Amino acid sequence: MVFLALFSEETATDYLRDRLGPRYEAACQKCVHHAQKSAFFRYCYLLIHGGMWLDADLALRQSPAPLFTHPMPFFHQRRRIHSLLANWLMIAAPGDSVIDEIVAISLRNIEDTAFFERHAAARNIPAISGFHVVRRVAAQRLHSVFKNTPAAPTPIGVIDETVHDAI
Repeated sequence: MVFLALFSEETATDYLRDRLGPRYEAACQKCVHHAQKSAFFRYCYLLIHGGMWLDADLALRQSPAPLFTHPMPFFHQRRRIHSLLANWLMIAAPGDSVIDEIVAISLRNIEDTAFFERHAAARNIPAISGFHVVRRVAAQRLHSVFKNTPAAPTPIGVIDETVHDAI
């Protein structure tokens, strides 16, 4: 089944209020930059519904269906640019623990007035709710795996340039 959901700023905040409550709506409304709002919304949407988030300026060349059979979230990695994870292409199951952690950290960053104002003033939007949060969660998960923690976290899949160019 293919489902395409398009949201305006107003319908996105209404959606967050209706699905997650006024705290999430207020957090989205507090965001000062459209990219920040979009990042926070996409994490929340994926947490609720799962599926694939694909930014409007990306196009698929073939079906990503095989990626949906894995029990882990996938994130895009652009090696040619910065060799780090990004949030413009994400695939996850509903309620995924990695996405849940990304939502929780983004929400905490937005609600922490001192943190928010310091980073907003510096125009460091990715640190509040952007791809820096995705990278932080991924790094913490990998660190936990390598330290052999008793409750191993969900692994994280990476779609690199080779796969991205093929998709």
